[in-house]
This record gives sequence, structure tokens and C-alpha cells, in this order.
Amino acid sequence: MLTSLNSILLAPLLFAQSVEDGPEWSMVDAFIVLLMIGIALTAICKSSQRH
Repeated sequence: MLTSLNSILLAPLLFAQSVEDGPEWSMVDAFIVLLMIGIALTAICKSSQRH
């Protein structure tokens, strides 16, 4: 559960860092960030359904 929350909190930081690296960040960077958030949200939903 904590790892899922951490990934949600870290995703925007990684996203901001990739934007700072260069003004032209690729769609791949955005896709990876969105994918991480989606996986984290899915993990949270699954863990909440178990309880």
C-alpha cells in the first residue's frame, strides 16, 4: 500500500524532473508517468477491495 502511494507521489516529481531536463520532453516520458500512476491506482483499488 505504501509503495503504491509513494509511486503516486514520486510520479509527478519524475515528470517534473524530465521536463526540467529539456524543454522538449517526449511523449514516452508522459506515457511512462501515466502508466506508473495507472498501475499504482490499480494496486490501491485491488487492495481496498480485499478489505
